[in-house]
Amino acid sequence: MGIGATEFSRHAGRTELQLACEAITAALADAGLAAGDVDGLVSYTIDPVEETELVRSVGFQEIGFSSRVPYGGGGSMARCSTPRAQS
Repeated sequence: MGIGATEFSRHAGRTELQLACEAITAALADAGLAAGDVDGLVSYTIDPVEETELVRSVGFQEIGFSSRVPYGGGGSMARCSTPRAQS
């Protein structure tokens, strides 16, 4: 598992999709993975960025698992455990 983030600001000058792609790209680099190594996506229901946009923008190739976890906050634990539970 890798960790990626963007800076925190009120006016980043980029869309939420661009920020998500930057954070994902950084997390992949931190984990030593390429976009083609990813086979599933998990996100929050309150996240305005659609998975299909991420697939196209980041360059994921074959996504075999996708899930949306309700809300945010404590839902982050479900985000980390959901893919592992499905394995």
